[in-house]
Amino acid sequence: MQRQWIGRSEGAEVVFTIGDEPLPVFTTRPDTLYGATFLALAPEHPLVARITMPDRADEVATYAATARRMSDIDRAAADRAKTGVFTGATATHPLTGAAVPVWVADYVLPGYGSGAVMGVPAHDGRDLAFARRYGLPVVAVVAQDSYPVPDAGGEWRVASGERPTNHQQPLTSDTAYEGEGVLINSGPYNGLTSAAATEQMTADLAARGLGRAHVAYRFRDWLISRQRYWGAPIPIIHCPACGAVPVPEEQLPVLLPEEVAFAPGEDGRSPLARVADWVNVSCPQCGGPAQRETDTMDGFACSSWYFLRFASPHEAERPFDPAAVRAWLPVDTYVGGAEHAVMHLLYARFWTKVMHDAGLIDFDEPFAQLRNQGMLLSPQDGQKMSKSRGNVVTPDEVVAAHGVDALRTYVLFLGPFDARALWDDRGIVGVDRFLERVWRLAQEFAGLPDGPYNDAFERARHRVIKRVTADMERFRFNTAVAALMEYVNALYAAREQPVAAGQWREAIRTLALLLAPIAPFIAEEMWREALGEAESIHGAAWPVWDEALAAEEQTTIVVQVNGKLRDRLTADAGSDPTTLRQMALASERVRAAVGERPVRDVIVARRVVNVVTA
Repeated sequence: MQRQWIGRSEGAEVVFTIGDEPLPVFTTRPDTLYGATFLALAPEHPLVARITMPDRADEVATYAATARRMSDIDRAAADRAKTGVFTGATATHPLTGAAVPVWVADYVLPGYGSGAVMGVPAHDGRDLAFARRYGLPVVAVVAQDSYPVPDAGGEWRVASGERPTNHQQPLTSDTAYEGEGVLINSGPYNGLTSAAATEQMTADLAARGLGRAHVAYRFRDWLISRQRYWGAPIPIIHCPACGAVPVPEEQLPVLLPEEVAFAPGEDGRSPLARVADWVNVSCPQCGGPAQRETDTMDGFACSSWYFLRFASPHEAERPFDPAAVRAWLPVDTYVGGAEHAVMHLLYARFWTKVMHDAGLIDFDEPFAQLRNQGMLLSPQDGQKMSKSRGNVVTPDEVVAAHGVDALRTYVLFLGPFDARALWDDRGIVGVDRFLERVWRLAQEFAGLPDGPYNDAFERARHRVIKRVTADMERFRFNTAVAALMEYVNALYAAREQPVAAGQWREAIRTLALLLAPIAPFIAEEMWREALGEAESIHGAAWPVWDEALAAEEQTTIVVQVNGKLRDRLTADAGSDPTTLRQMALASERVRAAVGERPVRDVIVARRVVNVVTA
């Protein structure tokens, strides 16, 4: 998404001319130059006013003013009709000398390339839609590889040298062929592939001083100033004599005044401009009367580096403590919506790289891992919950009916972290019951009869620690909740078995710790009230497991003979390959399938044993 936003495009800058006025046009497809039947300028292009014919001036000016009021996103939308207006001017084609009409079109953006494009309707869908709308010519100049082209002697051939029996035309009445191929209708370049023609045309244009190879980006300047009260003040003082003067370091930070009318005025200036005792100051250089800058910074100017501040939030002299940043940063995991990719995430990367190049930090990427959460869909219409749609389920309503822990647990249990999930009020009832069962266990375990040490009971505890830990680390919160539900079921079943009292206490302690990130309030109550712990559970260490005890006691082994399933055996989980081979060969079903044939090999691959006969 960031690469697309940056918009790096390799191509050529081609110079058309309008009289003596050069008109550079950027194109990623120089091979289609002979198919250019019009030029389109962005409404903001500086040439528009100069080249427009007098009889077209009013219409062009009105159209351009209307287009400039639209956002770039709306203008470039793929599903929007392409509109334009003819300037009355024509440009000279750099290779053919033909006159090419010049239009103004709203789908051409000023920030990309030179703000001008050559319209090649046969090979660009947008240009074709524009040409159809305004009756402009459509000339095919690139054919698919199987399309025949004439060689120097006038004979038809294809790139492979074979005459096609069923070639496909490169253009139909309503579609543009946007792929590469072999050039046609392109004068001396006929028969060249698109790649070869691009190289040759670019070289020929450069030799004539009418073009060059060029890389274009959609990058534009970032205006970070805002005419509003809220925001970080820009530490500049404007002096009539000295110009723009930085606020001296000893006077930083510049603080916003607390008494101010927040509403903007009709003059378009920031509300700060009306606070005379804040605005009017002495110039730090000459001491004369001066004024503070009244614009504030865009919110992204702060949110692009806030994570550096988190490492030393109480640092009073500097933005951050370099030693603390070296210890804590970069951020291990960033969690956010996919829409952050070309906003906060992009800006944060930009600021981080600038600070790295300036020697302020020792890393150039701010976040080591990115996790995008899924969307919660409304039960009303199946769409993303949104205040603007009026289809939200407010958390307060759910908390009032079920409690915070039930809400948190249900949201995590709905599905995979990064998937879309449909909210269903009925599902939270099951979570309610689960938490009630957890609480009942916490209240009752101390009254259960003491028994001998139970090996299976202890193994179940170590297995759930290992499973929940792995799920939490991989953001599989829904399966972590499922594992805890299964463990609670196992604990209820264990009440009918003899289990040592110490084991029960450890089981409830483990359950509370594993539940704490998911349902923090009930876990805290279990920790303090049922277990009698003095400190908060949220400061306690995460439980650890013993790998030997967490291992599955038994597992199912699939046995094949020459690749065909013949038997399933139950074996200890830690059984070695030799043991598994012996078990497979001892199976009556396997022996029957092998018969009198000699066994050539026995292959063990994890839980599959394959007996291969001669």
